[in-house]
Amino acid sequence: MMDAVKNIRGPKGTKVKLTIMRKGKEKPIEFSITRDVIPLRSVRHYLLSPEIGYVRISNFRSKTTDDLESSLDELEKNGKLKGLILDLRNNPGGLLNQAVDVSDVFLDSGVIVSTKGRNSSQNVEAMAHKNEKPRDYPIIVLVNSGSASAAEIVAGALQDNKKALILGTRTFGKGSVQTILPLSDGSGLRLTTARYYTPSGKSIQLSGITPDIELAFVPSNKDKEKATHRFMREEDLKRHMAKEEKEGKEQKEDETENQQDKRVRILLEKDNQVRHAMQLLKTWGIFSQIKTGSCMIEKKRLFFLVLLPVSLACLIFLGAYFFSSSNKIRISPPVYEEIYSSRSDLREKIRNIDYAIYESLYRSGIRERDISFQNVETRHQNGNVWNFTEIYVKCPDSQCMRNLQVTITHDLIALGPGISYRYEKTPDNGIVCHVSAQDFYTHKIVLGFDSRRIPVKAVRSRVAIIIDDLGYDPDIAFSFIHLGMPISLSVLPRAPYTDMIVREANENGCEIILHLPMEPKHYPSVDPGPGALFLSMSEQEILQVLGRDLRDIPGARGVNNHMGSSFTEDRDKMLVVLKELKRKNLFYVDSRTTSNTVGFKLAKNLGLPAAKRSVFLDNDLAPKAIRMQMGRLLSMARHSGFAIGIGHPHKETLAILKEYDSVIKDELHVVPVLELVR
Repeated sequence: MMDAVKNIRGPKGTKVKLTIMRKGKEKPIEFSITRDVIPLRSVRHYLLSPEIGYVRISNFRSKTTDDLESSLDELEKNGKLKGLILDLRNNPGGLLNQAVDVSDVFLDSGVIVSTKGRNSSQNVEAMAHKNEKPRDYPIIVLVNSGSASAAEIVAGALQDNKKALILGTRTFGKGSVQTILPLSDGSGLRLTTARYYTPSGKSIQLSGITPDIELAFVPSNKDKEKATHRFMREEDLKRHMAKEEKEGKEQKEDETENQQDKRVRILLEKDNQVRHAMQLLKTWGIFSQIKTGSCMIEKKRLFFLVLLPVSLACLIFLGAYFFSSSNKIRISPPVYEEIYSSRSDLREKIRNIDYAIYESLYRSGIRERDISFQNVETRHQNGNVWNFTEIYVKCPDSQCMRNLQVTITHDLIALGPGISYRYEKTPDNGIVCHVSAQDFYTHKIVLGFDSRRIPVKAVRSRVAIIIDDLGYDPDIAFSFIHLGMPISLSVLPRAPYTDMIVREANENGCEIILHLPMEPKHYPSVDPGPGALFLSMSEQEILQVLGRDLRDIPGARGVNNHMGSSFTEDRDKMLVVLKELKRKNLFYVDSRTTSNTVGFKLAKNLGLPAAKRSVFLDNDLAPKAIRMQMGRLLSMARHSGFAIGIGHPHKETLAILKEYDSVIKDELHVVPVLELVR
């Protein structure tokens, strides 16, 4: 290829004969071409719609900034421009001063780029200046792995100065300053003497620029072959003609309005990244006008919508006052399940993601029956524990699906730093949104519009509700006992009011479960309370403690674990417990305080009737959060036939259960957990 290009080039005005083999022709075809200077344009622009402009910078030449300003003036001349797409994909870079000047076109202040070398004399900062013509419209910059050097400087400057949203894939990572030192024999030595840094101080070298929205380019099948050849640039060719030689005004491409329209149409049809950016810009203004609080949802309609897990936890249940027959005694109740031992900032971000997606689905008019929880599992990473949630949302058509994608994107962007997401397509043309909080993968949302239906059981589904941690407050326990709903009561052994609560529950025909304390991961800093099983115990000691605990809860039909994130991961210790439960004809419910629990699987292998928790109802005591978890529980029951929710002895939980009493009874069967173990 390079040899062919070398032979084709020559003095201006001379002729060259090209012999070309063309598909469908038996013999080569000859063309006589007159050599001339080809004007190279590094900037092109289109109006994708009356209010959204598109500017493509292919490289950074000496006139790139001038050409950019001319393009922007052309796009802005009607005064209607409300958004701009700046395309830097496959831009290999170019002149540093042009990258700085291009960034300065959009910025009014702040650092654009800095260089830091071995010597302090090499440390330089390029600063932005106040523009006479401010450009306040939203900007989305498109980048990919072909965006390098000067293109990365522009993307990093606009991103760090909060002037633009970056969309695409991670850039090339060329952030080094190279200096050529002449040698005595006429050759030169190229040395890397410094590095480029973005305004936030991040090195571009190797790391590149990470997009705010990760979205890969998906070419159509017939374009895939073409895409492999379109990366060749003029500067890739040997002895290419100098870019600066032509003086005067460059000849404009003769392109009619119809040709412009055709180019825009083809661009939008074939370029999914441009389409996505355009959708974001179209709705940008709408969401920026929404006032805080304007999307509040009526309480009576909360249960209708989806119903995402809320991972905010109470790590310590504050001490409460209890009364004996003659004295007022202060007793510390047990701590909560250690499943929510993540940092408070992580819990806050996960909760905000839950709320954001919830609001998105509500505003988009998605029906409850079109939302299905596919998977909810406990995950561990770097000492943090959280619930990972996967849901499937069925949209009426592809347009609704794309609109919902835009809505979700805007709501996630509004959450600020620390929240990231990326999209990918499914084989059936659906969309998958992967959401992370501080690099912890928290949500997978599958959007589809195909003909598949979310399965809903024809018969009335069943739901069981377990109230854990009973034994420290008889008043709240009695309220649950007399709720008028066949809930299951899980009572802690050796608690101050265990006997009183168990006696009242038995007299009123309630199902009772032993809430068996087990060693958590953070023991001894987290104490599971009296009657606990520990990994240090022998088989005989485990059986003795278990027997004593069961005797404390007469009439218990089964057992579920209190804490136990360490104990339930140990196969040998759990076998001792589960075999004893089978011998006593009891069942086991795995509270799933760790993703690595072996309890449920071992119980099934032993033939012991068992089940596992679906939802924790009240780790966040905000009424909105509990309603969301209740809705999630009911949704899981409708689509899988049954579900098990675990709550705790709180007045907030009690109030929400009363609120949902008629809804649950009208749509599902509330049953003792014994009816769901298998």
